[in-house]
Amino acid sequence: MKLTGEAKRAEMGYSILIICLLYLLIVAMTKLAFPVFHLVLALPPVILFLAMAFRKEKRNALLWLGIAYMGWFFFSRLLLGPKVLVSSSSIFCILSVSLLIALPFASIMEEEQNKKGLLIAATIGAVVFSASAWIGIAITFITRMTGLNLLGEAFYVGDDGRLWTYGHPNNAACLFLIGLFCTGYLIFTLRKKWCTISGIIMILGLWTAIAFTGSRTVMLQCSAAAAALIFVQICTSHRHPVVLRVVLATIAAAVSMLLVYKGFEWTVEGLAGSSASAETVSVAVEEEVSETRPNIAVRPLKDDLKSFTGRTRAWKGSLELIKAHPEVLITGLPDNEIMPQLNHYIGKRPYDYAHAHNAYLQVVLNLGLPGLLMSLVFTWLSLKSALTVVFAIRRKRTFADCIIALAGPVLLIATITEPFLFTEQINIPPCNFYFFLFLGYTLRLENKIVSDSKRLFAEAE
Repeated sequence: MKLTGEAKRAEMGYSILIICLLYLLIVAMTKLAFPVFHLVLALPPVILFLAMAFRKEKRNALLWLGIAYMGWFFFSRLLLGPKVLVSSSSIFCILSVSLLIALPFASIMEEEQNKKGLLIAATIGAVVFSASAWIGIAITFITRMTGLNLLGEAFYVGDDGRLWTYGHPNNAACLFLIGLFCTGYLIFTLRKKWCTISGIIMILGLWTAIAFTGSRTVMLQCSAAAAALIFVQICTSHRHPVVLRVVLATIAAAVSMLLVYKGFEWTVEGLAGSSASAETVSVAVEEEVSETRPNIAVRPLKDDLKSFTGRTRAWKGSLELIKAHPEVLITGLPDNEIMPQLNHYIGKRPYDYAHAHNAYLQVVLNLGLPGLLMSLVFTWLSLKSALTVVFAIRRKRTFADCIIALAGPVLLIATITEPFLFTEQINIPPCNFYFFLFLGYTLRLENKIVSDSKRLFAEAE
């Protein structure tokens, strides 16, 4: 059967999406940084998608917003010098896939095609990240902190007994969190028995892996996601008076948030030993060689609220750096200069900081104020569209839609302490890709809900 023009565009869109996801996962799992590798694998699908997008809709706002962000990235690197531009080519390619494909994807495709594209991306994310989670759990028990690398340093067990990737447990936990959102979306979209059973197995692996990272940032994100979903579902039920619904929703959200966070701690205590510090773990490993359970260092949350485990030093150092070099506000700094300059202004420190430990400060250091302004636009769009979708009348959105809509704001929570979004300073490519894919889908839902409401209002008049 001969495909129509729209069907051909859809098949091309799905193919581009799959290619880009595989490219980003290869980069994430192997740390490949050869410019030629990125140019060959990333730029052709980006150019192809842009050609398809401009042919379909030249005035697409999200497409132009992505082009503006990447245009400023290119121009600011060029102002810093040709060598800086060449050295940033890998990051440019990774960000282009997220900003120029994932972000406008939903608005370029038709509604049903968009849903299928999201389903493909969610399936890949759920399978890959849950498989990584189960493998990570296995090496946590088997290697017992010997530092075994998996798929080119993708996941390994650190000296503190926690599951790490790219130098920090938060990085591994962030990928598992995305896996949870993808799996939840699949379960509530497909609603098949086989999908529910396999989804529960995936969630168990992802949950345990997050617990084994000991990442309180991601544990709080999971708690916030659960609380938000429960709060929204109760508030939009329309079975009780508004005041009663809000009170019940607030209580249920608070209880669920506490239970989810404590649930991670109980998982660590139940499946592994827990200790107060990395030093305690090292001693335990040396003395208790016959111990069969991993011993994971987990500090109480209240102990780190004052300095956010030293992150306030990085924030202060970033501000001092900007104050001493105001030109940073225009073009940012070359990537290889950020770390030494930042540590210079941090001063006395227990270790070197690799980045600003805040997404917005990191964007300023990378791309100056223009980059920051566009990042704030993305943040505003994510929060605004999520509120519109989750509090819409239930017949206009599904529970699966709520999961995707809340994914963006939940991922934004981590921007307070980690530069997971808007840059690639710590190089977790799938994080940006899924954030912008979820954002594009949520904005599409928001536009549909608003337009339907305006149409009904006009008809009523």
